[in-house]
Amino acid sequence: MNEVINKSSMLYWFPLVTDLPIPQPKTETVLKKKDWWQYLDGKNFPEKDFYKLKSAIKRVGLPCFMRTDLSSGKHNYLDTCYIGTVTDLASHLFRLIESNAIHDLWFGAIIIREFIYLDYKFRAFDGLPIAAERRYFIKDGKVVCHHPYWIEDAIKFYERTKDEEERTWKKWLKELNREIDLEIQILSNYSEKVASVLQGSWSIDFAKDSEGKWWLIDMALAEQSWHPPCINKLTANPKGS
Repeated sequence: MNEVINKSSMLYWFPLVTDLPIPQPKTETVLKKKDWWQYLDGKNFPEKDFYKLKSAIKRVGLPCFMRTDLSSGKHNYLDTCYIGTVTDLASHLFRLIESNAIHDLWFGAIIIREFIYLDYKFRAFDGLPIAAERRYFIKDGKVVCHHPYWIEDAIKFYERTKDEEERTWKKWLKELNREIDLEIQILSNYSEKVASVLQGSWSIDFAKDSEGKWWLIDMALAEQSWHPPCINKLTANPKGS
């Protein structure tokens, strides 16, 4: 019997979109396993698998971004997905697995990605850069709607945030969330390219780098994705990506 894969997994959607003419981070799927939770119960992580991860990091370059096929644990950014040095790897891997477990995400792989220097204005949560990011929804080959990814109600500040950022963040967020015509044209075009190879309803996440270039950074089934209030709302699931 063939295993049923969650279509929101990068193991499903990334191979379908990787060759599209859309900027995407260099990506290496390094480890595929089913029994990740054993490492939260005290089992040592195999040295051969650490070697594979370190080799992928060397190929992609430092810093890099580490995630599972379902989640990056980005709200604990400095302890999970951000890898600044290979000495971070063991502790960050444990925290990443733990983050997925807490959210009941039964992931299947660890993925190393190129680090994109984002056009961010402040940091929130646990050091996460808050940048210009957008979420586009597609359905049956067409763009349905699009929204800024970060909204005021989603922003939280933890102990690693500077006081200055907490005082001025709303002004900066308003600036980051301003959608302009050229941006909408570019991202609608990218989204339509994705829609040409994927059936059904999806969310597509884009982020703008420090040089103004937009990157496709994530995707998920629409019904598993958070969607702000909107007349075209496809889902009301608050636990999505």
